[in-house]
Amino acid sequence: MRSYAETAAKALHAAVHDLNEADANIALKRFVDLLAAKGRLSLIPRILEAYERVATSAGGGLTATVVAAGSVPNEVQSRLAEALSQKTKVPVEVQASTDPGLLGGAIIRYGDTLLDDTVKRKLELLKLSMIA
Repeated sequence: MRSYAETAAKALHAAVHDLNEADANIALKRFVDLLAAKGRLSLIPRILEAYERVATSAGGGLTATVVAAGSVPNEVQSRLAEALSQKTKVPVEVQASTDPGLLGGAIIRYGDTLLDDTVKRKLELLKLSMIA
């Protein structure tokens, strides 16, 4: 089941991708007005993330997001983009950000795939295995 943000992003992309700039701005304003009327303005950041994925995918590529405990060097981002491109058979763009709360490791999202190789997640799994 798709999230509201993903569904909205796909609908927005379908509505504006062939429009000129002026018409796209009008459509975007109406879209934001609709979100406001439904009390869903707080979803705009998630809709924008999903829209980037939809637009990249429509262009024949993927965007992979990497969230790591520390900064991800450009060389690592390039190698990751190359490896994911080989795996998915489409061009992949990598966008990296940091979250010190992860303790170590990284979370990688691309397409419908989520890879969580963080210390935080490993500790959560260890805790669950000790409880069970």
